Amino acid sequence: MTIRSLGCDPRSVALTENARALGLASVTWIDVADVVFFARELDADGRARMEGLLVDPLLQQADWTTPTNGIEKGVLPGVTDAVADAVRRGAAIVRADIGDAATGTHFTIDGTLDAAETRLLARRLLANEVVERWSPAPIEPAFIDTSAGGGEAAALRVPITTLDGAALAALNTERALSLDPAELRAIAAHYRSVGREPTDVELEMLAQTWSEHCAHKTFRARISTDAGATVTPLLRQLRDATDAIAAAFVRSAYVGNAGILSFTQGTTIAVTDVLCFGPRDLPTAELPSGVLHPRLVAAGVVAGVADYGNKIGLPTVAGAVLYDRGYV
Repeated sequence: MTIRSLGCDPRSVALTENARALGLASVTWIDVADVVFFARELDADGRARMEGLLVDPLLQQADWTTPTNGIEKGVLPGVTDAVADAVRRGAAIVRADIGDAATGTHFTIDGTLDAAETRLLARRLLANEVVERWSPAPIEPAFIDTSAGGGEAAALRVPITTLDGAALAALNTERALSLDPAELRAIAAHYRSVGREPTDVELEMLAQTWSEHCAHKTFRARISTDAGATVTPLLRQLRDATDAIAAAFVRSAYVGNAGILSFTQGTTIAVTDVLCFGPRDLPTAELPSGVLHPRLVAAGVVAGVADYGNKIGLPTVAGAVLYDRGYV
């Protein structure tokens, strides 16, 4: 079942603008629709029950035909499909025998794109290949294999100890580890020293622990200027400034996962978001190699805020958005 907005879907507006920010000027519109897959063919009654559950007739319409053009995405096998889980629970409530459910998104692109441009659009804007897969429509749904599990499975070993620089780089790309060459060499050297190859879980654990998000490598890095001078790492500068100010309302800083401030006596938990981006109108030609356009970064940050703080109930009490070329 495909669910489309009766009016202009705001996701379409944002995606179309961001496609142009990628330099795909021929894209005139990207239509977005939500897709729900059912493991069993539904009769008229079953379809009516699921439409009643999933579709708001004032804002949306359902289509039961299978799209044959455009691009579709869904989660990778093993990634939790939380929406599909909600669909399964809802189907049980309305007594619709769907067997199983999976979800995805359908994109219809108006514009002339060649194969390379279509791949660029899909990989850089429409899908996050860390957790999602995409293909020309229709995509095959990934239902949960209920027969899996139980018993013991052998650990999957990833050969790394004998790889040279080029092979390490290929492994880095293939597994989306996002590690730098020195880190890859360090991991290979460690497992040579212990006389075995890492398991896939160990390798993924190291990659996430040494990621920018967890290790703050940019903020911890030693900085050297072109003149040869050394700049104190940015994180050290922030900590030193916080210690020097010694504000009484700062209850904890740089100790746990986040700083804790006391706004009123006895109340300390809230969120402030200060978001810093490059200019939204930055010409694509001025982007450094490998850097996402500020529009795309902003869209990802906003989505991250919505999927994290909002959904676990942390109130956002203040914030700011700053734009500067220095943030590109």
